[in-house]
Amino acid sequence: IASFRRSHIASSSTLKVYTEFDRDNASQQVTLPRIACMNVIRQTGQVAIVKDANVEVHEHKIAGLSRCDASDLSSQLRLNTNHRPIVLSYKYLTPDYSVQMDVMEHAAMDTLEATIDRVHYKAVVTDTHIVHSAILIVQSTKLQYLELSQLPPTASHFQVAVNSVPAKPVGKAGGASASGDSSERAGSVLIPLLVGLNPESANEGHSLKSSIEVTYFSRHQETLGHNGTLVLTPPGFTLPVSVFTVHLRLPKQYRYAFSGSFGNNTSSRLEYPIPSAFSYKTGKRVVQKDYKFSRLDDVWPDEDNDGNDSNKESGATKSGDGGGGVKIVTPNTGRSFYFDKLLVLDGELALNATYCTPPQEAAKRPWWKVW
Repeated sequence: IASFRRSHIASSSTLKVYTEFDRDNASQQVTLPRIACMNVIRQTGQVAIVKDANVEVHEHKIAGLSRCDASDLSSQLRLNTNHRPIVLSYKYLTPDYSVQMDVMEHAAMDTLEATIDRVHYKAVVTDTHIVHSAILIVQSTKLQYLELSQLPPTASHFQVAVNSVPAKPVGKAGGASASGDSSERAGSVLIPLLVGLNPESANEGHSLKSSIEVTYFSRHQETLGHNGTLVLTPPGFTLPVSVFTVHLRLPKQYRYAFSGSFGNNTSSRLEYPIPSAFSYKTGKRVVQKDYKFSRLDDVWPDEDNDGNDSNKESGATKSGDGGGGVKIVTPNTGRSFYFDKLLVLDGELALNATYCTPPQEAAKRPWWKVW
């Protein structure tokens, strides 16, 4: 970018020239082009160097100009840097100058696009089946799907809600089927994340929080007997998890010993509160100025039922169109056991419960039959 003025009084003109060339290797020398104004008595100017992407720029050799501070540059030059910081700046009194720079390119690394703030997993165990449910709070920029792995081989009948909007998960090859049919091998499912968001906020590129509610069933290989081991492995995630809590409800007639990633000690209550699901959906009902809202307004029917649902492409459906808006209510039966773990980074957790029937106590004889 070059700016020229005929005198200190006349208006200036700006010339923008864009050039590019391919680099052969990661580090090489670059000679900056210079601009000379023809048929003038004197030409003085300034040079500012900015960098972009993952490169490092250093001065190699200069001639005909001197270093200066970036604050000494003209405001017109500083405002044309597209908000990029000025790395090097120079002044010259004659256009016969030369600048050679050492440019070193660094390898770009992948950055974290999403993270899970909170996971609460609950498992209700009966003699034949297990009801699994989980609620997650996810921070994401543009992550499209969240993978749930380490699912039981018999996992079936999935029910998913993203930001309180029903959604349909996608089954992966060789994994559990989200349509209700169990698979022969343990696998994973993909949950769409771009569901139920505010389109204006989502397109700004900021980190958004989403809530995910997942419920599914699995069956035991064999009916629970007098003793054995229950594999109650929570779902795994490829993203780091800040806080992971577990709530187990197991049959009362057994004694239990636990092992795995959460240790063998249980808690009598949850140390962290259960997260609540989000809902970014807003109503269009017109009310009076001094109207007092209550809980009844949260279940007010949606009047915008014109069929233009922007979430249909991502698998989301409204709760009243028969597309998966059924919410499974997990029964509260058995004894409760609580576990928690902080900073889960590997994504693979194990939780096993070894159970046995307690020995029956011998019936006490009346005192008159002791002798």
